[in-house]
Amino acid sequence: LVRLFDRLPELAAVEQARTSAALAPVGESLDRLAESLDGLSALIAGFEHADAQQRADLLGATSTLYADVNRIRAALRTRRDALLEQEQGLEFGAQLTVLEQSLVNLLGRCDTPETADAGLAQMLSQIEQLEARFGEQPAFLVELTARREAALDAFAARREQIAGQRDKRAQGLKDAVARVLDGVPRRLSKITAAEELHAFFAGDSLVERAQRQIDELRGLGQAVAADELASRLKSLKEAGLRDLRDRAELGASGESLALGTQRFT
Repeated sequence: LVRLFDRLPELAAVEQARTSAALAPVGESLDRLAESLDGLSALIAGFEHADAQQRADLLGATSTLYADVNRIRAALRTRRDALLEQEQGLEFGAQLTVLEQSLVNLLGRCDTPETADAGLAQMLSQIEQLEARFGEQPAFLVELTARREAALDAFAARREQIAGQRDKRAQGLKDAVARVLDGVPRRLSKITAAEELHAFFAGDSLVERAQRQIDELRGLGQAVAADELASRLKSLKEAGLRDLRDRAELGASGESLALGTQRFT
């Protein structure tokens, strides 16, 4: 028992520890001492023929040593919790700073609803990782909950802003294409040959731009409007070809009417 008492860590070693890591050897020493006391208690209980007073004295000393171990273990737990809170508080503050910068970065990279959703998922994943590390501290958990709500609100606002910008861009594209298409019949009226008409639809800069804008509309999720405009452009080409055939039947210049071999003005 004397040797066991000698192995008992000093309470001062617990109280003077400056880091939670410094308490680890003290905890290990208490664990080994507790195991030895468990064995000693079992051994004393087996002394059936020993003097009752001696056995009582041994059990009393063992009980006292148990009490000291428990007292120091309780102090160690209290000190370790305080040190962990202090240490984690420093790291937690640094992690929050990184989290704030990550939020700003992810929001700045959002330019479509899809990237906004991906950014939000990444931010929530980071918060979940922090909750796994620091969630045991009530104050930290409350702060992380607030950060989660702020992230949800920020990305919802950004998504709404992006949707508004896309709608505005889509409307501008539809108006621009419609304006080009409105002018096509007038320009087709000056064409006198089918080859010229095909070349017009294949190489005219305004038509090419309108086609690109139609493709952009599809990329903005405006497939219905894009299909309507593309169909209208196709119909204009078909109508132009029909008009050429009709004019050819009426006469090369459209100023005379051809009936068989006879031409009338």
